[in-house]
Amino acid sequence: QADLTQLVERPVIEAIAQEVSGVAAKRNLDTITLYHRTRASAQYRQAAEHVLAQLEAYGFDNARIRTYPADGETMFGTQKSRPAWEVEFAELWELDEDGNRVERHGSWDAMPLSVAQDSVSGRAVAELVDVGAGTAPEHYAGKDVRGKLVLTVSQPGAVQQLAVAERGAAGIVSYAPNQRSAWWLEDDRLVRWGHLDSFAEPGTFAFMVNLRTASAWKARLAAGERIVLDAEVRATRAPGEYVLVDAAIEGSSDDEIIYTCHLDHPRPGANDNASGCVAELEAARALKALIDQGRLPQPARTLRFIWPAEIEGSLIYLVERDDRDRIRANIH
Repeated sequence: QADLTQLVERPVIEAIAQEVSGVAAKRNLDTITLYHRTRASAQYRQAAEHVLAQLEAYGFDNARIRTYPADGETMFGTQKSRPAWEVEFAELWELDEDGNRVERHGSWDAMPLSVAQDSVSGRAVAELVDVGAGTAPEHYAGKDVRGKLVLTVSQPGAVQQLAVAERGAAGIVSYAPNQRSAWWLEDDRLVRWGHLDSFAEPGTFAFMVNLRTASAWKARLAAGERIVLDAEVRATRAPGEYVLVDAAIEGSSDDEIIYTCHLDHPRPGANDNASGCVAELEAARALKALIDQGRLPQPARTLRFIWPAEIEGSLIYLVERDDRDRIRANIH
């Protein structure tokens, strides 16, 4: 068992333990998870503005939102910024033989995860064709997918070129499972976060369904049944802004310790990484309160707290800083 007193004096540990509040962190979590936080989106900005408002309420007079281009052209180091993605409406329905809607399998409003990120506007009332992995030409042998919807176990972006660009499919339905793990494929009700290529032309749309739905469809298709779906997406990919929340407790030297998390994630997910975001927010609140009250001394190094988008937001922040040598450590 770790002995924290080897790192931090016991009175400091006790002061922090008395100040931090899991209830306060949970209240912030309740708000952040209301938003579907894809990078550079309006809902991401709403979550960021909540973090900013809380920091200001906690007494951070230097809290601010930094903005960076999300235009599909600007380069940040080796990374090209991706355009903002906004969805107005998306639904996927199964139709009966008379063309009547019988079951809804996707809804942006009810479950944003059912729409693959970077989908563009499109509409198709079309047959479903099972292409399996759909990542090699042989997966399409003897199958006519032009104007139809392809069902695949792969991520939508992995079949986008072969199915849509080369063979004229109208759109994609994916049941890609979660990353391989000890519980991989155990829960057939889960819907995976799907992704399309942010820069591929022509753009397309994709819906994500769970393994249970896909398995039933595959069995019916294999038995010769015809399945028709009504798919509609109204969405845009356009220039926007990455936003990053930044606040600091100033230290007595030029060195910085940076606390990070990542604010982007689907609604209503909590642990990747809204829980990290609110843990960081509560750490910032507690440390500032203790320092302002004189219960902890002013830090020797500046404690900086940032809330970026995962990976790309962190990279943008580092590339844009011209004083990276000030950063002595990162607590993520």
